[in-house]
Parts: sequence; structure tokens; C-alpha cells
Amino acid sequence: MEEDGLVEKLAGDEVAAFWGAGFAGANYIQRTVNTAPKSAAEHGETNIPVGIGVNAGTAYFGAMGSAEGLTNISAIGDEVNMAARLASKAAAGEIVISEKALQAAGIDGGQLEQRRLELKGISELVPVRVMKAD
Repeated sequence: MEEDGLVEKLAGDEVAAFWGAGFAGANYIQRTVNTAPKSAAEHGETNIPVGIGVNAGTAYFGAMGSAEGLTNISAIGDEVNMAARLASKAAAGEIVISEKALQAAGIDGGQLEQRRLELKGISELVPVRVMKAD
């Protein structure tokens, strides 16, 4: 919240959070990348092992619900799915970041570990960089 992110969902041991230009400012992708290690470190201090996935691209936000009024804010789209798949490949204390997100954030990932991941629903290996929690 300190970095103007939006927590979209809490489900079991999963947290989905998003940053967007409309509510986090023009440098929202860089803020997302910079927040990830802090979040992972905070979870580590409480002995909650988390892996984080970071991706960038177009997502669709909106209120989802029923006629009876049950509504929540949700994000959907291929880029959201990619972030979830990256998170599923992250070990505890790791942040798996798509090359696309690093480029969009203007961050040189040359010092980070490079991997090529096989992800569900994607025919080619996906190049990523891996950060460790602070």
C-alpha cells in the first residue's frame, strides 16, 4: 500500500497485487519491481515463504460480481496470467521478473540471474531474471 499498489485478491497462500499508471503514477512498473524484494523480505521475517512473479502489460480492471451485489475488483488478461505463472516458478524468497517488465521499468537486469522457463500455455521458453529478497 505504501507504494500505491492495489491488493486485488487474498486467497489461501496467494496475494495478487497490481500497480497501474492510473493510481500509482507514470513509473508504476519500476515501483512494482522495486517493491517486490521488500515484500518478499517482510514475508520472510514472519516465516511466510513466498515467491513473487512480476510482469508488465495490459490488464483489464473492473468490478466483478452478481446481481445480488457481491462485488470485488479484479484484473484479467494474458499479462495477469503470465504474472501468476511466473510466481508459481519462484522459490521462497525469489522474485521472478519477465524481461518485458524489466525493459518497461528501464531497469538493467544484467546483474540478475537469468533463466528460461517453461510455462503452462506458452509454447516457447520465457526469458526471465531472478532477484532475491532484501
